[in-house]
Amino acid sequence: MSARPLPPIRAEYVVPLGAPAAALWEALARRQDNDLLLPGALQTARAFAAGMVSGELPGYVAASLAVLVQGYALGTPP
Repeated sequence: MSARPLPPIRAEYVVPLGAPAAALWEALARRQDNDLLLPGALQTARAFAAGMVSGELPGYVAASLAVLVQGYALGTPP
């Protein structure tokens, strides 16, 4: 039994939100002028890239997911 192919997506339904959302985020962050409360999109992207290159970020993600799984395991009724 083969899966049926998905119908094509019409071009008018595809709305690219990445660049406008990042531009709005950056503008709001600059207006706020508080890096602790709302860091800019560029600052966040640079920090993400630096964390991935250094190898620290995957370790932090693994530790966070381990804590999350423990919480779900403890909160699941028997």
